[in-house]
Amino acid sequence: MIREIVRQLRPHHWVKNILVLLPLFLAHEWSSSKLLMDAFMAAISFSLLASAVYVINDLQDINSDKLHPAKRLRPLASGRLSKTLAVGMAPILIAGSLTIAQLLPVNFRIWLLVYGVVSTLYTVFLKRLVLVDVLVLASMYIIRLLAGGESTNTPVSPWLMMMGLFLFTSIAFVKRFTELSDIARRNEHGSVGRGYRVHDAETIRLLGISTGLLAPVVLALYITSPDVAQLYRQPTLLWLAVPVLMYWVSMMWMSASRGTVDDDPIVTMITNPRSWAVGLLLASIIVVAA
Repeated sequence: MIREIVRQLRPHHWVKNILVLLPLFLAHEWSSSKLLMDAFMAAISFSLLASAVYVINDLQDINSDKLHPAKRLRPLASGRLSKTLAVGMAPILIAGSLTIAQLLPVNFRIWLLVYGVVSTLYTVFLKRLVLVDVLVLASMYIIRLLAGGESTNTPVSPWLMMMGLFLFTSIAFVKRFTELSDIARRNEHGSVGRGYRVHDAETIRLLGISTGLLAPVVLALYITSPDVAQLYRQPTLLWLAVPVLMYWVSMMWMSASRGTVDDDPIVTMITNPRSWAVGLLLASIIVVAA
């Protein structure tokens, strides 16, 4: 039972909340233990709230999940976790998230509330709206960045916001493309609970690749801007990050086209050694350039 409860929390998705730490890292404040602690508490608060939303989502989608080849194995859909227990988990997780949030600035709590409202609306309604669902998914990543900045009183650069918007939109398109590709392999015509059709897959791929490759373009523009000189002693080294980011976006979409991406691309990314290598390389470039 404990194992099923942990699976229901989807702890592998908590890796998304590393984004909460990103504003502090990019502001080069990694030597402040106080700020680091605040950022980690913010990430934990987001993780607990996200898990609560996953519980609510699976309770709502339990019938459609039973028809899905992969989602039918989820604790609720498979029957290994009772609905009664799941209903009790959600308020406990929300209470834990809000308790931790009380230790952080009020503006962080506002963004946490915004995330909770947006993610709940997505679960209940917005995920059924074609293309709107992708933009909402991308916005939830951006909210994490903004909340992370507020948790440590660190300004979030407009450049980071623009680059993140394009990159996260591309990741959201990967998720939809993978779902439609899976449906095509099963000779079905549409996406359960969505407004997409199998023949939309090619359009989604084109949109996803183009938005993803705009992220390194924004990074290149940032490197040539006056802002970069305020934070980096060797800004020229940041040019190394541009092809690295281009490689990662291209690799992600090539994997999606080959059918080797999980129904949630985040799972694939955190289990892919090349993604870890790219992340470490980008972090190293930033540290050295600073």
